[in-house]
Amino acid sequence: MKMIPQAAAYKKRNESAERMRKQERDVQPPPLNPARRANVIEIEKLRADADEKRWLQSAARVSDG
Repeated sequence: MKMIPQAAAYKKRNESAERMRKQERDVQPPPLNPARRANVIEIEKLRADADEKRWLQSAARVSDG
């Protein structure tokens, strides 16, 4: 396993931020193809809808009780 230097070891003010941005780019997943992207969007819409319904049901229970 590769050792990662401590943040304090960087002398320049922006060196830590630059290294962080580089590592973030390295770990980003590959771009989604259009079909997969559409599926991910649909899943997120369904998740948001389910969360909203769950929230509304809990709010109704609180106001009834």
